[in-house]
Amino acid sequence: QTSRPDLTFAVSILSSVLKKPTKTQYELLQRVLAYINKNPTLSIPYLFESLRIGLYAYADASHAPNWQEKAKSTTGVLAFYNAKLIDWSSKLQSIIAQSTMEAELISIATAQRTLEILFNLLNEIGFSLDHYTIITDSKPAIEYLNPTLQYSKPRTRHLALRFNHLRELVKSGVLRLEFCK
Repeated sequence: QTSRPDLTFAVSILSSVLKKPTKTQYELLQRVLAYINKNPTLSIPYLFESLRIGLYAYADASHAPNWQEKAKSTTGVLAFYNAKLIDWSSKLQSIIAQSTMEAELISIATAQRTLEILFNLLNEIGFSLDHYTIITDSKPAIEYLNPTLQYSKPRTRHLALRFNHLRELVKSGVLRLEFCK
């Protein structure tokens, strides 16, 4: 089993402009095809064995990387069960995040929805899971979702309604958050 993440981003960008590709995008397609011809066997094999067990996901966001054209951030989520990748996604966020922390919170919420579906499915078919974990590189988002802290700064009040359900899940122990460098 192998994967080609080196192609994922380029193919994603190219597929978003299929209706009206520009000359630049056509040239990019030619470069991608040349890259594939030059590196036909390049891939990442799934050979590692992780000690991590259970249901977990890595969540990350890129806050408005192309803000001149689109102010939307990008969310990436990798979901695993017992160290086996079972779901992944990378997409533009549906709303415009006002800060990096908000973009990260949106990515955590996206990962949580994915994990909740998988958590319920696995429990329904006989697995007995009591929690799932989201791993993120955003210390401010983890701190914000800590249910023991009162986070009522004027700059973050608009986030309270949107992300309060995540704080409740953390408080109940169903959702655990971990920091990843």
